[in-house]
Amino acid sequence: KSATITTTSKNNSSTVVKSIMIKIKETPTGWLRVRSEPSVDASESAKVNPGESYALVEEQPNWYKILYNDEQEGWVAAQYSEKVN
Repeated sequence: KSATITTTSKNNSSTVVKSIMIKIKETPTGWLRVRSEPSVDASESAKVNPGESYALVEEQPNWYKILYNDEQEGWVAAQYSEKVN
């Protein structure tokens, strides 16, 4: 298991898992939606591109919560992303 640390930023950010990144895989659309909640019905917060990597914040079945744009958090589908060190 990876060690975790708690960080605090302007928005009282949550726990960030050290040294585990989420890399975005190729998708049929050429980009992947970042969602506000771990659900396909949740609103879209942003779009990320294949090949990009983001810090893992939290994990739920079939979803990864990532840190993007320095201080924003959102969920991406595990189907189109993978853990890397």
